[in-house]
Parts: sequence; structure tokens; C-alpha cells
Amino acid sequence: VEPWEANITALLDKDNLKWKDMVDPSTPLPTPWEKEKYDTFSYEIQKERKALRAAKVPESEVEALFETEKRESSAILDNMEYTGQVGAFEGAGYLQYGYYRPYADCIMFTRNKQQFCPVCQRAIERVIEVYTE
Repeated sequence: VEPWEANITALLDKDNLKWKDMVDPSTPLPTPWEKEKYDTFSYEIQKERKALRAAKVPESEVEALFETEKRESSAILDNMEYTGQVGAFEGAGYLQYGYYRPYADCIMFTRNKQQFCPVCQRAIERVIEVYTE
């Protein structure tokens, strides 16, 4: 089933991708990225965060972990072949497999970016237009 969200797809039909008009024809669908490396890193961070919470450490220690996560995940996501390009990157809607997002990283994927990707920007603009026309 195709999700209703404008920035998530099950990629059931590559020829009718919701954001097809924003994808460079040379970009493969699905779009390759360092998924295994990122997922492994993310899982380790989650385990560490859970342990910190269970130990009831000061919030400053949890915040320090968030900063480490941001720095290290940015190093992965910001330096890939298709970083900065619209594509179909597996891992979206809080699911590791089966759903795809349009950008390697955007505020809807991690806390790293302070901006929305082009697909999310367009979706937000369309909603604003509906309410302001």
C-alpha cells in the first residue's frame, strides 16, 4: 500500500514516484546510500541512549550523546554519492525497510538539518496554498 504522505513512498511504481519530477534522470531508484553503516551506527546510539536513561544520568550526558549522534551521522549522510539529490532512499516513516524518503537527510529524517528537503518544502507550500487561497 502506498502511504498518503507526500514525502514517503513504498516505491511500488518507480515510473509514478510522487516526486518523480524532482529526480534527476541519472539518479537510480531506489537510490543507493550508506544504509547498513547508518543503521548499525543508529542502533548502537539507541542502545547507549536507553542505557543512559535507565541509569538516570544527568540530562547533560544524554545531550552529549545527541551531539555525538549528530556529528557522526552527519559524517555519514553528508558525504555520499547522492547526498543533496532527490531520489528514493530506503528508510522512512519510522520503518527501516520497505518505505523510501526523497532525500538522504532532511529535518524529517534526523535532527541534523535545520531545513526541509525540496520534496518536503513543496509539500508544505502546497498545504499553505490550500489554506491561503
